[in-house]
Amino acid sequence: MIHFKEISEYLEYINLPQNKLSDIYILDMKSDIVKEVKKSSDKITFDFYIIGLNYIEKGDIRYGRSEYNYSSGDLNMIAPGQIFEWNNVELKPEGYIFLFHKRLLEGSCIADSINNYNALSYPVNHPLQISKVEKDVLLSLMSNIYKEYENSDEIMSFDICVSYIKLLLNYSQRIYDKQYKGAVTVRKKLSATIKNYLADCVEAGILEREGIPNIDVIADRLKLMKTNLKRGIKEETGLSLQKFINHTVIDESKNLLLKPELTVSEVAFRMGFQYTQYYSKLFKQVEGITPKQFRNIR
Repeated sequence: MIHFKEISEYLEYINLPQNKLSDIYILDMKSDIVKEVKKSSDKITFDFYIIGLNYIEKGDIRYGRSEYNYSSGDLNMIAPGQIFEWNNVELKPEGYIFLFHKRLLEGSCIADSINNYNALSYPVNHPLQISKVEKDVLLSLMSNIYKEYENSDEIMSFDICVSYIKLLLNYSQRIYDKQYKGAVTVRKKLSATIKNYLADCVEAGILEREGIPNIDVIADRLKLMKTNLKRGIKEETGLSLQKFINHTVIDESKNLLLKPELTVSEVAFRMGFQYTQYYSKLFKQVEGITPKQFRNIR
């Protein structure tokens, strides 16, 4: 399995030109460069979101162990950490693919609510179905993002980026809510459920008081057997459950690091670490840099 930390690494892998801006990329599927896109892949995961609109013609696509039924709708959304694979895929000369890195949202108005978008976290074995009117709205929105991206000179306004993403997510969530209204509630992916649980623990001060919950506590909270929980997370993300918990806690801590009034030690204690040194060591293992270095480059 291959993991891509940067959008640029993924673009190189699928034979597309490098992105103009490090944390976002949008591809107009009418472009000639689409013909060069890799038709088959390894199993991959990544640290960014992908939103695709009406771009798959045919081929075999898998999320985790599930086959993806792209013929049942037009809008598909992939969150960081999901296992993705495709074989013998042909793309339509229409629609858009929009990628944005998870770090783009750190400290933004949607940083704390990103895990609440069910459209990003429901079991992704089929896309969302959209009407012609909804499709036209999404195409118009994607077109505006594309124009903004193409006209930017290495710098695209952070506020404009986040505003477009928030609008796109809100509209997609409305489509999701309409599609599943009155139906049995769609089960969220385990990874999203654990992320929400840990985020709630941070907000309530539980991690600071009680430390990071272990696997037994999380399994009990979610009313699942440990073996099923471990297997489910491994299938969804390719990570062991403990490693997934560590990655999630480090991700959550980055929002606190963006608050200048908090020291690194205070952030570590709020995230449930008894020793700052261990927090810094784990942060570097996950991110490749120390908490202080992360703070300096933001």
